[in-house]
Amino acid sequence: MFGNDYKSRRVVVTGAASGMGAEACKLLLECGAEVIGADINAIDNPAITGYQMNLMEQVSIDAFVAELEDESIYAVFCCAGLPQTFPPVDVVQVNFLGNRYLIEGILPKLQAESAVAVITSMTLGWVQDAERLSPLINSATMEEGRAWVEDSLENLGDSYIAAKHALAAWATINSTRYIQRGTRLNVLCPGITQTPMLASFFEAAPEAMAMLPQPLGRETTAEEQAFAMLFLNHPRASALVGLSLYNDGGSQAAILSAAAAGLM
Repeated sequence: MFGNDYKSRRVVVTGAASGMGAEACKLLLECGAEVIGADINAIDNPAITGYQMNLMEQVSIDAFVAELEDESIYAVFCCAGLPQTFPPVDVVQVNFLGNRYLIEGILPKLQAESAVAVITSMTLGWVQDAERLSPLINSATMEEGRAWVEDSLENLGDSYIAAKHALAAWATINSTRYIQRGTRLNVLCPGITQTPMLASFFEAAPEAMAMLPQPLGRETTAEEQAFAMLFLNHPRASALVGLSLYNDGGSQAAILSAAAAGLM
């Protein structure tokens, strides 16, 4: 599938207990990688070096990062997240602030040539939303970011979308900084995907989910998303920097085509 390019490479996968994270671990193990998994839940795979980590808690993230040897990690796969059925502040804390803090903290542990892939969502509107969310995106600490969210709940909108827009903006902007030290930072934008979180998305935003076009004719699978993450972090994808990869069965193309048609 990916040859021997992941063989014996040490990689970190968050959200490793289920969904896209678990599938990424499975594929990486098949490729011969040494997989270090982190999740708030127990990781039921003896082939993985597993750790419990809570992206809500800075001390938990610090403890996990401290377990990693300096310059020992080739790639990071950030798959952990919360749906908007959780409290809005917690959704932003995990999906943006916790992920950002982890990535920044793990940077010294990465090899000179390395890669990080983060899962957002179909973040088509992040550019237009970046100015509104700039206090969050540019917050200096997790506490500062959380405080901004608490003060902005009336105008925040969908907490999941806000967090994912902030993550996509932050990752894209900082990809040019990361590549200066040899680390490629890219974003995966899945469409509707069969994971344990899917029911929560339909519960929180049933109309939006029902309206999302699916030219592929079906939902994507967690394995398809994991494959795309392995591609983004693959050693031979050495020129991919700051990319938002829409692995969505054509949903983005359908939305943009409809928008373009309306302008003609």
